[in-house]
Amino acid sequence: MSGPRPAVGDLVALPRYLSDRPYRVLAVADSMIPGWVHLGGYLIRADLTQWLVDYEVPANQLRLLDDAVLPVYDSARRIK
Repeated sequence: MSGPRPAVGDLVALPRYLSDRPYRVLAVADSMIPGWVHLGGYLIRADLTQWLVDYEVPANQLRLLDDAVLPVYDSARRIK
């Protein structure tokens, strides 16, 4: 594998040709394609809804994101 392998729970940026939204990793597996990984997880849309989707991506095109890029809500849906 030529790039960083994300861990379960990581927030990553996918290649721009797939999505410009943050992606939460729920599963990681080796791909049949050398240098690629199979990711299971969900995209986080601008309205904070989630879209469950799997991708095969080149590992060297993934970027780890800081969880601080998303707002944190309390139980009353107020931004902290």
